[in-house]
Amino acid sequence: MQSDSQDSLSFWGTNQLMTSKHVRTSCKCSPVVFDPAASGATVPLVDCSRNPPALVDAMIPESRGVRRYVFISHVRSEGLGNDLESSIPYCQLARLRGYVEKLYDDALACVPFWIDTACIPIKKDIRKSALEEITNIVKSADKVLVLDSTLLNIVPESASICLNAVRNSPWKKRVWTIKEGALARSLWFFFSTGPIAWSDILRQTQEGNETPVWANGLPTKPSDVRQGDTFSHSEGLEQDLDLLEKDIENCFGQGKEPLEIPQVSRLEKYKMRAFLRLAYLSLPCMQPLATDDELRRFPRVKDTMREVYMKGSSKGLSFANRILRIVTISEQLEALGVPEDI
Repeated sequence: MQSDSQDSLSFWGTNQLMTSKHVRTSCKCSPVVFDPAASGATVPLVDCSRNPPALVDAMIPESRGVRRYVFISHVRSEGLGNDLESSIPYCQLARLRGYVEKLYDDALACVPFWIDTACIPIKKDIRKSALEEITNIVKSADKVLVLDSTLLNIVPESASICLNAVRNSPWKKRVWTIKEGALARSLWFFFSTGPIAWSDILRQTQEGNETPVWANGLPTKPSDVRQGDTFSHSEGLEQDLDLLEKDIENCFGQGKEPLEIPQVSRLEKYKMRAFLRLAYLSLPCMQPLATDDELRRFPRVKDTMREVYMKGSSKGLSFANRILRIVTISEQLEALGVPEDI
């Protein structure tokens, strides 16, 4: 039987246990341990205005309102992931607070944030239900902030530099992070000088402006433009992708109704996740990140999604047949050069 930490590796698609790292290797600060299961929060958020930082609920009981919060999208292996416990070093939390504060004009506001390491329980039996809520948590976030080690070292001198940096980043190569970017209402990337809105990067690129608004130093101020208001989403395809993701979870034995497909190997299941990543990348809001090779694959991906999941076309198609069809196309696309990194 797998331990909770081993099962976590299975979900995230890794084969090595991770623990959170300090901002500097010489730092000896203590970790802050969170207990999302015992917090009683509907959607737990990290509140760094408290000492020590603690979890609060996104729902405000007194007013029945919802707190604004930032969703942290990151590559877990770059220092913030932890498979052993829900803890993050104090130095990392201070850094995260600083990053989040730069997203807002109000210097006095301490906006809470959601990050998987602190807000998803480790125990398998309760982690599943928390993971199922991530899609809604991303969509409800006021902003989604991308933290990627390569981007933090990039000086954003032009929109094209920013775009190429994101296009070649580890963040872009993961299925879960691309999904978070695709579902964001307002997507931001943190570069060496501060956060820049995805909508601003795309607008400056489309206008051919090589001296963007932020070129004279830090971004002048956070933009109020929301990604969803500016760049179209394919709602139908998003719904189909949700169905595909549930099929993959069931295939991995991690869904609500786990189903085993004997004909599908574990390697093929990971190839299905690579297909899912490519499908999220094909959404209009993410397409500018695609390479020429990936762009050529998008028609095949969309045709397959339409064939397997669109209403009417998949009537009577069994779970096994859906999976086998996706596996077949995944292998064909991989042979044509689609990145294997999930």
